[in-house]
Amino acid sequence: MSSEPQEDPAQPERRSGSPEMLVVLLVSACTFTSVLSTTMFNVVLPEIGRDFDVTPSTLGWLFTGYSLVFAVSTTFYGRLGDLYGIRRFLIIGIGIFSIGSALAALALTFELLLAARIFQATGAAAIPALGTATIFRVVPAKRRGTAMGYMSAVIGTGAGLGPVIGGLLAEFVSWRALFLIPGSLVLITPVLLRLLPRLEGTGRGSLDIYGGALVGASIGGLLIAVTNLERLGATSPAVLGPFAVFVVAMGLLIRRIRNREDSFIPRVLLANTNYVLLGVTAVGMTMTAMGSMVTLPLLLDAVQGIPVGQIGIVMLPSAVASAILGPVGGKLADRFGSAVPLRIGLGSLVIGAFAISTFGTSGSALLVAVLGMFIGSGMGLAGAPLLNSVSLVLPSSQSGMGIGLIHMVFLMGGSFGVAFKTVIIDAREGATTSVNLLHSGEGVAFADSFLLVFFASMIALFLTTRLRVPKPGEEPEEFPAPSQSAGEAEPQRN
Repeated sequence: MSSEPQEDPAQPERRSGSPEMLVVLLVSACTFTSVLSTTMFNVVLPEIGRDFDVTPSTLGWLFTGYSLVFAVSTTFYGRLGDLYGIRRFLIIGIGIFSIGSALAALALTFELLLAARIFQATGAAAIPALGTATIFRVVPAKRRGTAMGYMSAVIGTGAGLGPVIGGLLAEFVSWRALFLIPGSLVLITPVLLRLLPRLEGTGRGSLDIYGGALVGASIGGLLIAVTNLERLGATSPAVLGPFAVFVVAMGLLIRRIRNREDSFIPRVLLANTNYVLLGVTAVGMTMTAMGSMVTLPLLLDAVQGIPVGQIGIVMLPSAVASAILGPVGGKLADRFGSAVPLRIGLGSLVIGAFAISTFGTSGSALLVAVLGMFIGSGMGLAGAPLLNSVSLVLPSSQSGMGIGLIHMVFLMGGSFGVAFKTVIIDAREGATTSVNLLHSGEGVAFADSFLLVFFASMIALFLTTRLRVPKPGEEPEEFPAPSQSAGEAEPQRN
Protein backbone atom coordinates (compact mmCIF):
# COMPACT_ATOMS: atom_id res chain seq x y z
CA MET A 1 0.00 0.00 0.00
CA SER A 2 1.33 3.43 -0.88
CA SER A 3 0.10 6.91 -0.23
CA GLU A 4 -1.00 9.77 -2.40
CA PRO A 5 1.47 12.53 -3.10
CA GLN A 6 -0.20 15.55 -1.62
CA GLU A 7 0.55 19.19 -1.26
CA ASP A 8 0.00 20.61 2.18
CA PRO A 9 -3.59 21.88 2.26
CA ALA A 10 -2.57 24.72 4.51
CA GLN A 11 0.73 25.97 3.14
CA PRO A 12 2.71 27.81 5.79
CA GLU A 13 3.15 31.51 5.40
CA ARG A 14 6.42 32.46 3.79
CA ARG A 15 8.37 35.53 4.60
CA SER A 16 8.58 38.10 1.87
CA GLY A 17 11.90 37.95 0.13
CA SER A 18 12.19 34.16 0.56
CA PRO A 19 11.57 32.72 -2.93
CA GLU A 20 12.12 29.05 -3.63
CA MET A 21 15.64 29.37 -5.03
CA LEU A 22 16.85 31.50 -2.12
CA VAL A 23 15.63 28.87 0.33
CA VAL A 24 17.36 26.13 -1.69
CA LEU A 25 20.61 28.15 -1.71
CA LEU A 26 20.54 28.75 2.05
CA VAL A 27 19.82 25.12 2.84
CA SER A 28 22.50 24.10 0.35
CA ALA A 29 25.09 26.31 2.07
CA CYS A 30 24.43 24.58 5.39
CA THR A 31 24.46 21.16 3.76
CA PHE A 32 27.71 21.94 1.93
CA THR A 33 29.49 22.71 5.22
CA SER A 34 28.09 19.58 6.85
CA VAL A 35 29.22 17.35 3.97
CA LEU A 36 32.59 19.07 3.77
CA SER A 37 33.14 18.31 7.44
CA THR A 38 32.47 14.61 6.91
CA THR A 39 34.49 14.10 3.72
CA MET A 40 37.46 16.11 4.97
CA PHE A 41 37.55 13.91 8.04
CA ASN A 42 37.45 10.59 6.16
CA VAL A 43 40.71 11.36 4.34
CA VAL A 44 42.69 11.92 7.56
CA LEU A 45 41.51 8.75 9.31
CA PRO A 46 44.84 6.98 8.65
CA GLU A 47 46.71 9.97 10.12
CA ILE A 48 44.50 9.98 13.22
CA GLY A 49 44.98 6.21 13.58
CA ARG A 50 48.74 6.66 13.68
CA ASP A 51 48.54 9.58 16.14
CA PHE A 52 46.39 7.62 18.61
CA ASP A 53 47.71 4.13 17.72
CA VAL A 54 44.35 2.46 17.06
CA THR A 55 43.32 -0.35 14.66
CA PRO A 56 41.12 0.22 11.56
CA SER A 57 38.04 -1.28 13.25
CA THR A 58 38.48 0.99 16.30
CA LEU A 59 39.25 3.94 14.06
CA GLY A 60 36.07 3.22 12.10
CA TRP A 61 34.07 4.20 15.18
CA LEU A 62 34.90 7.84 14.49
CA PHE A 63 32.59 7.41 11.50
CA THR A 64 30.29 4.73 12.89
CA GLY A 65 29.64 6.43 16.25
CA TYR A 66 29.11 9.76 14.54
CA SER A 67 26.74 8.19 12.02
CA LEU A 68 24.76 6.28 14.66
CA VAL A 69 24.06 9.36 16.77
CA PHE A 70 23.52 11.43 13.63
CA ALA A 71 20.98 8.89 12.36
CA VAL A 72 18.86 8.75 15.52
CA SER A 73 19.08 12.51 16.07
CA THR A 74 17.94 13.19 12.51
CA THR A 75 14.60 11.53 13.19
CA PHE A 76 14.15 13.49 16.42
CA TYR A 77 14.75 16.73 14.55
CA GLY A 78 12.26 15.74 11.87
CA ARG A 79 9.60 15.11 14.49
CA LEU A 80 10.46 18.30 16.41
CA GLY A 81 10.16 20.27 13.18
CA ASP A 82 6.72 18.79 12.47
CA LEU A 83 5.56 19.62 16.00
CA TYR A 84 7.12 22.96 16.87
CA GLY A 85 8.54 24.50 13.69
CA ILE A 86 11.48 23.80 11.42
CA ARG A 87 13.60 26.94 11.52
CA ARG A 88 14.20 27.17 15.26
CA PHE A 89 15.54 23.64 15.55
CA LEU A 90 17.72 24.09 12.48
CA ILE A 91 19.38 27.04 14.25
CA ILE A 92 19.78 25.05 17.49
CA GLY A 93 21.36 22.16 15.59
CA ILE A 94 23.87 24.44 13.86
CA GLY A 95 24.90 25.84 17.24
CA ILE A 96 25.52 22.39 18.71
CA PHE A 97 27.41 21.36 15.56
CA SER A 98 29.74 24.35 15.89
CA ILE A 99 30.45 23.72 19.59
CA GLY A 100 31.15 20.04 18.93
CA SER A 101 33.58 20.98 16.17
CA ALA A 102 35.56 23.18 18.55
CA LEU A 103 35.71 20.40 21.16
CA ALA A 104 36.93 17.89 18.56
CA ALA A 105 39.74 20.22 17.51
CA LEU A 106 40.97 20.33 21.13
CA ALA A 107 40.67 16.59 21.92
CA LEU A 108 43.88 15.12 23.37
CA THR A 109 42.90 11.42 23.35
CA PHE A 110 41.03 9.13 20.97
CA GLU A 111 38.22 8.74 23.51
CA LEU A 112 37.77 12.52 23.83
CA LEU A 113 37.83 12.90 20.05
CA LEU A 114 35.14 10.22 19.70
CA ALA A 115 33.00 11.92 22.38
CA ALA A 116 33.36 15.29 20.64
CA ARG A 117 32.43 13.76 17.29
CA ILE A 118 29.31 12.23 18.82
CA PHE A 119 28.31 15.58 20.34
CA GLN A 120 28.99 17.20 16.97
CA ALA A 121 26.65 14.67 15.35
CA THR A 122 23.72 15.62 17.63
CA GLY A 123 23.79 19.08 16.06
CA ALA A 124 24.79 18.21 12.50
CA ALA A 125 21.77 15.90 12.24
CA ALA A 126 19.43 18.92 12.09
CA ILE A 127 20.86 20.11 8.77
CA PRO A 128 19.80 17.34 6.35
CA ALA A 129 16.53 16.53 8.13
CA LEU A 130 15.19 20.05 8.54
CA GLY A 131 16.88 21.45 5.44
CA THR A 132 15.26 18.82 3.23
CA ALA A 133 11.91 19.25 5.03
CA THR A 134 12.12 23.00 4.33
CA ILE A 135 12.56 22.36 0.62
CA PHE A 136 9.69 19.86 0.61
CA ARG A 137 7.41 22.43 2.26
CA VAL A 138 8.43 25.37 0.05
CA VAL A 139 9.04 23.87 -3.41
CA PRO A 140 6.05 22.41 -5.33
CA ALA A 141 6.21 18.71 -6.23
CA LYS A 142 6.63 19.40 -9.98
CA ARG A 143 9.94 21.22 -9.32
CA ARG A 144 11.08 19.29 -6.29
CA GLY A 145 13.24 16.81 -8.17
CA THR A 146 15.24 19.65 -9.71
CA ALA A 147 15.66 21.30 -6.30
CA MET A 148 16.89 18.04 -4.81
CA GLY A 149 19.21 17.69 -7.79
CA TYR A 150 20.84 21.00 -6.89
CA MET A 151 21.17 19.70 -3.34
CA SER A 152 22.87 16.58 -4.69
CA ALA A 153 25.27 18.78 -6.65
CA VAL A 154 26.13 20.67 -3.46
CA ILE A 155 26.68 17.38 -1.65
CA GLY A 156 28.89 16.17 -4.49
CA THR A 157 30.86 19.41 -4.50
CA GLY A 158 31.40 19.16 -0.76
CA ALA A 159 32.41 15.56 -1.18
CA GLY A 160 34.85 16.59 -3.92
CA LEU A 161 36.47 19.51 -2.15
CA GLY A 162 36.49 17.80 1.25
CA PRO A 163 39.21 15.23 0.54
CA VAL A 164 41.42 17.80 -1.19
CA ILE A 165 41.06 20.44 1.54
CA GLY A 166 41.33 17.82 4.28
CA GLY A 167 44.45 16.28 2.82
CA LEU A 168 46.18 19.63 2.35
CA LEU A 169 45.27 20.87 5.84
CA ALA A 170 46.44 17.61 7.42
CA GLU A 171 49.73 17.63 5.51
CA PHE A 172 50.66 21.29 5.95
CA VAL A 173 48.87 22.24 9.22
CA SER A 174 47.19 19.46 11.25
CA TRP A 175 44.12 17.28 11.03
CA ARG A 176 42.77 19.34 13.95
CA ALA A 177 42.49 22.36 11.64
CA LEU A 178 39.72 20.54 9.77
CA PHE A 179 37.25 21.33 12.54
CA LEU A 180 37.60 25.09 12.09
CA ILE A 181 35.49 25.01 8.92
CA PRO A 182 32.31 23.41 10.37
CA GLY A 183 32.76 25.52 13.49
CA SER A 184 32.39 28.65 11.36
CA LEU A 185 28.87 27.64 10.26
CA VAL A 186 27.45 29.42 13.31
CA LEU A 187 28.24 32.72 11.53
CA ILE A 188 25.42 32.10 9.04
CA THR A 189 22.65 31.88 11.65
CA PRO A 190 21.66 35.59 11.50
CA VAL A 191 21.08 35.19 7.77
CA LEU A 192 18.97 32.06 8.32
CA LEU A 193 16.87 33.81 10.97
CA ARG A 194 16.16 36.68 8.60
CA LEU A 195 15.55 34.88 5.32
CA LEU A 196 14.22 31.37 6.03
CA PRO A 197 10.42 31.01 6.28
CA ARG A 198 9.10 30.18 9.74
CA LEU A 199 7.28 26.96 8.75
CA GLU A 200 5.45 26.55 12.04
CA GLY A 201 4.66 23.07 13.32
CA THR A 202 1.28 21.49 13.94
CA GLY A 203 1.70 21.25 17.72
CA ARG A 204 -0.17 17.91 17.60
CA GLY A 205 1.36 14.70 18.92
CA SER A 206 4.40 14.10 21.11
CA LEU A 207 8.07 13.18 20.94
CA ASP A 208 8.79 9.52 21.68
CA ILE A 209 12.14 9.84 23.45
CA TYR A 210 11.97 6.32 24.87
CA GLY A 211 11.37 4.86 21.39
CA GLY A 212 14.32 6.81 20.00
CA ALA A 213 16.52 5.49 22.80
CA LEU A 214 15.46 1.93 21.90
CA VAL A 215 16.38 2.53 18.24
CA GLY A 216 19.80 3.84 19.27
CA ALA A 217 20.37 0.96 21.70
CA SER A 218 19.41 -1.70 19.16
CA ILE A 219 21.55 -0.29 16.33
CA GLY A 220 24.45 0.52 18.66
CA GLY A 221 24.37 -2.91 20.29
CA LEU A 222 24.54 -4.67 16.94
CA LEU A 223 27.32 -2.40 15.64
CA ILE A 224 29.44 -2.92 18.78
CA ALA A 225 28.94 -6.69 18.60
CA VAL A 226 29.99 -6.74 14.93
CA THR A 227 33.00 -4.51 15.57
CA ASN A 228 34.28 -6.72 18.44
CA LEU A 229 33.51 -10.05 16.76
CA GLU A 230 36.73 -10.56 14.80
CA ARG A 231 39.06 -9.19 17.48
CA LEU A 232 37.56 -10.90 20.56
CA GLY A 233 35.60 -13.90 19.26
CA ALA A 234 31.94 -14.87 19.27
CA THR A 235 31.93 -16.02 22.92
CA SER A 236 33.42 -12.82 24.34
CA PRO A 237 31.24 -10.81 26.78
CA ALA A 238 32.10 -7.76 24.65
CA VAL A 239 30.24 -9.45 21.78
CA LEU A 240 27.48 -11.34 23.60
CA GLY A 241 26.59 -8.40 25.86
CA PRO A 242 26.01 -5.84 23.07
CA PHE A 243 24.20 -8.47 21.00
CA ALA A 244 21.86 -9.14 23.97
CA VAL A 245 21.22 -5.38 24.18
CA PHE A 246 20.32 -5.42 20.47
CA VAL A 247 17.86 -8.32 20.89
CA VAL A 248 16.14 -6.87 23.99
CA ALA A 249 15.97 -3.32 22.62
CA MET A 250 14.60 -4.53 19.28
CA GLY A 251 11.92 -6.57 21.03
CA LEU A 252 10.85 -3.60 23.17
CA LEU A 253 10.88 -1.35 20.10
CA ILE A 254 8.60 -3.68 18.13
CA ARG A 255 6.21 -3.83 21.09
CA ARG A 256 6.19 -0.04 21.36
CA ILE A 257 5.48 0.42 17.66
CA ARG A 258 2.51 -1.94 17.94
CA ASN A 259 1.07 -0.27 21.06
CA ARG A 260 1.67 3.42 20.35
CA GLU A 261 0.42 5.29 17.29
CA ASP A 262 2.92 8.16 17.51
CA SER A 263 5.95 6.00 18.29
CA PHE A 264 9.45 7.01 17.21
CA ILE A 265 8.95 4.88 14.07
CA PRO A 266 5.25 5.48 13.32
CA ARG A 267 3.07 2.61 12.17
CA VAL A 268 1.55 4.78 9.45
CA LEU A 269 4.96 4.89 7.73
CA LEU A 270 5.63 1.17 8.14
CA ALA A 271 2.23 0.47 6.57
CA ASN A 272 3.35 2.31 3.43
CA THR A 273 5.00 -0.40 1.31
CA ASN A 274 6.70 2.05 -1.05
CA TYR A 275 8.21 3.98 1.84
CA VAL A 276 9.58 0.79 3.40
CA LEU A 277 11.07 -0.30 0.07
CA LEU A 278 12.73 3.11 -0.30
CA GLY A 279 14.20 2.73 3.19
CA VAL A 280 15.70 -0.71 2.49
CA THR A 281 16.99 0.52 -0.87
CA ALA A 282 18.67 3.44 0.91
CA VAL A 283 20.49 0.99 3.23
CA GLY A 284 22.02 -0.90 0.31
CA MET A 285 22.90 2.31 -1.50
CA THR A 286 24.67 3.95 1.44
CA MET A 287 26.39 0.75 2.58
CA THR A 288 28.12 0.87 -0.80
CA ALA A 289 28.62 4.62 -1.26
CA MET A 290 29.47 5.74 2.30
CA GLY A 291 31.28 2.54 3.17
CA SER A 292 33.48 3.02 0.11
CA MET A 293 34.21 6.68 0.85
CA VAL A 294 35.59 5.71 4.29
CA THR A 295 37.55 2.61 3.28
CA LEU A 296 39.05 3.93 0.02
CA PRO A 297 41.42 6.26 1.94
CA LEU A 298 42.47 3.29 4.09
CA LEU A 299 43.14 1.29 0.90
CA LEU A 300 45.17 4.09 -0.69
CA ASP A 301 47.22 4.46 2.49
CA ALA A 302 47.76 0.78 3.33
CA VAL A 303 48.18 -0.80 -0.12
CA GLN A 304 49.16 1.95 -2.55
CA GLY A 305 51.14 3.95 0.03
CA ILE A 306 49.70 7.30 -1.09
CA PRO A 307 50.59 10.31 1.16
CA VAL A 308 47.64 11.88 2.97
CA GLY A 309 47.91 15.09 0.93
CA GLN A 310 47.41 13.12 -2.31
CA ILE A 311 44.61 10.83 -1.15
CA GLY A 312 42.09 13.63 -1.60
CA ILE A 313 43.27 14.20 -5.17
CA VAL A 314 42.82 10.51 -6.00
CA MET A 315 39.26 10.61 -4.62
CA LEU A 316 38.38 13.89 -6.31
CA PRO A 317 37.09 12.40 -9.63
CA SER A 318 34.48 10.36 -7.76
CA ALA A 319 33.16 13.42 -5.98
CA VAL A 320 33.21 15.54 -9.15
CA ALA A 321 31.13 12.87 -10.91
CA SER A 322 28.64 12.97 -8.03
CA ALA A 323 28.44 16.78 -8.20
CA ILE A 324 27.87 16.84 -11.96
CA LEU A 325 25.31 14.04 -12.07
CA GLY A 326 23.31 15.15 -9.02
CA PRO A 327 21.30 17.78 -10.95
CA VAL A 328 21.01 15.36 -13.86
CA GLY A 329 19.38 12.77 -11.60
CA GLY A 330 16.97 15.39 -10.23
CA LYS A 331 15.93 16.63 -13.67
CA LEU A 332 15.48 13.08 -14.95
CA ALA A 333 13.22 12.40 -11.95
CA ASP A 334 11.07 15.45 -12.77
CA ARG A 335 10.81 14.46 -16.42
CA PHE A 336 10.59 10.66 -16.44
CA GLY A 337 9.92 9.72 -12.82
CA SER A 338 12.28 8.75 -10.04
CA ALA A 339 12.62 5.06 -10.90
CA VAL A 340 14.74 5.54 -14.04
CA PRO A 341 17.65 7.57 -12.57
CA LEU A 342 17.46 5.62 -9.30
CA ARG A 343 18.05 2.33 -11.13
CA ILE A 344 20.82 3.77 -13.31
CA GLY A 345 22.55 5.13 -10.21
CA LEU A 346 22.32 1.85 -8.34
CA GLY A 347 23.60 0.02 -11.41
CA SER A 348 26.66 2.29 -11.38
CA LEU A 349 27.26 1.42 -7.70
CA VAL A 350 27.05 -2.29 -8.54
CA ILE A 351 29.63 -1.92 -11.31
CA GLY A 352 31.92 0.26 -9.20
CA ALA A 353 31.94 -2.03 -6.15
CA PHE A 354 32.60 -5.15 -8.22
CA ALA A 355 35.29 -3.48 -10.34
CA ILE A 356 37.15 -2.16 -7.29
CA SER A 357 36.96 -5.58 -5.64
CA THR A 358 38.25 -7.29 -8.78
CA PHE A 359 40.82 -4.83 -10.16
CA GLY A 360 41.11 -1.70 -8.02
CA THR A 361 42.51 -2.95 -4.73
CA SER A 362 45.62 -4.37 -6.41
CA GLY A 363 45.88 -1.67 -9.06
CA SER A 364 47.38 1.79 -9.25
CA ALA A 365 46.05 4.94 -7.63
CA LEU A 366 44.97 6.10 -11.10
CA LEU A 367 42.85 2.97 -11.53
CA VAL A 368 41.27 3.50 -8.10
CA ALA A 369 40.42 7.08 -9.10
CA VAL A 370 38.78 5.92 -12.35
CA LEU A 371 36.79 3.08 -10.77
CA GLY A 372 35.79 5.32 -7.87
CA MET A 373 33.94 7.47 -10.39
CA PHE A 374 31.35 4.71 -10.70
CA ILE A 375 30.67 5.07 -6.96
CA GLY A 376 30.38 8.86 -7.18
CA SER A 377 28.23 8.70 -10.31
CA GLY A 378 25.91 6.19 -8.69
CA MET A 379 25.38 8.28 -5.58
CA GLY A 380 24.89 11.41 -7.67
CA LEU A 381 22.27 9.87 -9.94
CA ALA A 382 20.40 7.93 -7.25
CA GLY A 383 20.46 10.31 -4.27
CA ALA A 384 18.05 13.02 -5.45
CA PRO A 385 15.50 10.60 -7.01
CA LEU A 386 15.39 8.53 -3.83
CA LEU A 387 14.72 11.57 -1.61
CA ASN A 388 12.25 12.94 -4.14
CA SER A 389 10.41 9.62 -4.09
CA VAL A 390 9.90 9.98 -0.34
CA SER A 391 8.12 13.30 -0.88
CA LEU A 392 5.88 11.68 -3.53
CA VAL A 393 4.77 8.61 -1.58
CA LEU A 394 3.96 10.50 1.65
CA PRO A 395 1.46 13.28 2.36
CA SER A 396 3.18 16.52 3.36
CA SER A 397 1.85 16.20 6.93
CA GLN A 398 4.21 13.22 7.29
CA SER A 399 7.16 14.71 5.38
CA GLY A 400 9.17 15.81 8.44
CA MET A 401 9.19 12.48 10.22
CA GLY A 402 9.34 10.61 6.90
CA ILE A 403 12.45 12.36 5.64
CA GLY A 404 13.97 12.25 9.15
CA LEU A 405 13.64 8.47 9.21
CA ILE A 406 15.04 8.16 5.69
CA HIS A 407 18.09 10.19 6.68
CA MET A 408 18.42 7.94 9.72
CA VAL A 409 18.34 4.94 7.40
CA PHE A 410 20.93 6.59 5.13
CA LEU A 411 23.35 6.97 8.03
CA MET A 412 22.47 3.55 9.46
CA GLY A 413 23.35 1.96 6.13
CA GLY A 414 26.61 3.92 6.01
CA SER A 415 27.44 2.88 9.58
CA PHE A 416 26.88 -0.79 8.86
CA GLY A 417 28.83 -0.47 5.62
CA VAL A 418 31.84 0.95 7.45
CA ALA A 419 31.53 -1.46 10.40
CA PHE A 420 31.28 -4.60 8.26
CA LYS A 421 33.96 -3.47 5.82
CA THR A 422 36.52 -2.54 8.49
CA VAL A 423 35.88 -5.81 10.36
CA ILE A 424 36.48 -7.73 7.13
CA ILE A 425 39.67 -5.73 6.52
CA ASP A 426 40.94 -6.59 10.02
CA ALA A 427 39.88 -10.24 9.77
CA ARG A 428 41.42 -10.80 6.33
CA GLU A 429 44.70 -8.99 7.02
CA GLY A 430 47.55 -11.12 5.68
CA ALA A 431 45.26 -13.31 3.54
CA THR A 432 46.66 -14.26 0.13
CA THR A 433 43.50 -15.46 -1.66
CA SER A 434 40.33 -13.40 -2.04
CA VAL A 435 36.76 -14.67 -1.85
CA ASN A 436 36.39 -12.88 -5.19
CA LEU A 437 37.83 -15.53 -7.52
CA LEU A 438 38.56 -12.91 -10.20
CA HIS A 439 40.85 -10.90 -7.92
CA SER A 440 44.60 -11.36 -7.91
CA GLY A 441 47.49 -9.51 -6.34
CA GLU A 442 47.61 -7.30 -3.24
CA GLY A 443 44.76 -5.83 -1.23
CA VAL A 444 42.92 -9.12 -0.59
CA ALA A 445 41.25 -7.84 2.58
CA PHE A 446 39.96 -4.74 0.79
CA ALA A 447 38.81 -6.81 -2.20
CA ASP A 448 36.64 -8.93 0.11
CA SER A 449 35.20 -5.84 1.81
CA PHE A 450 34.13 -4.37 -1.55
CA LEU A 451 32.57 -7.67 -2.55
CA LEU A 452 30.25 -7.33 0.46
CA VAL A 453 28.88 -3.95 -0.65
CA PHE A 454 28.59 -5.23 -4.22
CA PHE A 455 25.92 -7.65 -2.98
CA ALA A 456 24.27 -4.88 -0.90
CA SER A 457 23.89 -2.64 -3.96
CA MET A 458 22.63 -5.59 -6.04
CA ILE A 459 19.83 -6.17 -3.52
CA ALA A 460 18.97 -2.45 -3.55
CA LEU A 461 18.78 -2.47 -7.34
CA PHE A 462 16.45 -5.46 -7.30
CA LEU A 463 14.12 -3.80 -4.77
CA THR A 464 13.55 -0.85 -7.10
CA THR A 465 11.68 -3.20 -9.44
CA ARG A 466 9.01 -3.48 -6.71
CA LEU A 467 8.59 0.28 -6.23
CA ARG A 468 5.53 2.24 -7.38
CA VAL A 469 6.29 5.96 -7.26
CA PRO A 470 4.09 8.50 -9.12
CA LYS A 471 5.49 9.76 -12.40
CA PRO A 472 5.10 13.35 -13.65
CA GLY A 473 1.49 13.91 -14.66
CA GLU A 474 0.24 10.62 -13.20
CA GLU A 475 -3.18 10.75 -11.62
CA PRO A 476 -2.96 10.68 -7.81
CA GLU A 477 -5.97 8.34 -7.60
CA GLU A 478 -3.63 5.54 -8.65
CA PHE A 479 -1.78 6.02 -5.35
CA PRO A 480 -4.41 5.92 -2.59
CA ALA A 481 -3.64 7.65 0.70
CA PRO A 482 -3.69 5.80 4.03
CA SER A 483 -6.79 6.15 6.16
CA GLN A 484 -5.20 8.68 8.49
CA SER A 485 -2.08 10.73 8.74
CA ALA A 486 0.27 10.83 11.68
CA GLY A 487 -0.84 14.32 12.53
CA GLU A 488 -4.49 13.19 12.72
CA ALA A 489 -3.91 10.01 14.66
CA GLU A 490 -4.92 9.85 18.28
CA PRO A 491 -1.89 8.78 20.31
CA GLN A 492 -2.21 5.51 22.23
CA ARG A 493 0.09 5.29 25.19
CA ASN A 494 1.33 2.30 27.11
